[in-house]
Amino acid sequence: MRITVCELPDDVSALEPAWDRLARALDAAPTNLLVLPELAGAGSFWTRPEFDQAIWREAVARHAQLPARLKSLAASRVLGTRAVETDGRRLNESFLWTAAHGLQPGRAKAWLPEQEEGWEATWFDRGPPTVEPVEDDGLRFATP
Repeated sequence: MRITVCELPDDVSALEPAWDRLARALDAAPTNLLVLPELAGAGSFWTRPEFDQAIWREAVARHAQLPARLKSLAASRVLGTRAVETDGRRLNESFLWTAAHGLQPGRAKAWLPEQEEGWEATWFDRGPPTVEPVEDDGLRFATP
């Protein structure tokens, strides 16, 4: 099994060229599992100590575009997290994307730091503290 872990720039204006480089690298060496950075593609908005509705909406909108972007990558599976709003709750939710099943929501992050450069409890609501494993075609994993 080939596993690929990548970094993407925090600056959203630099994301497109980095995404293109990632796509070319995966075209040259396809992967079974691509692991994206936490909340990839939305910038580190949670480093701001005060919640801003406009910034939150932008992050949710960027992450709503992920499924279409993931289709262009030579990866059988992609594991990551995204900003979503569910029933009025702001969540940092894990996901598994596969070509066969698309984006499958995972669990919402429960342990949210509240410290300088990481005001996650300000930006997100907590998910349940239980961690259940996910299985996909023989691969079993959990997202804390």
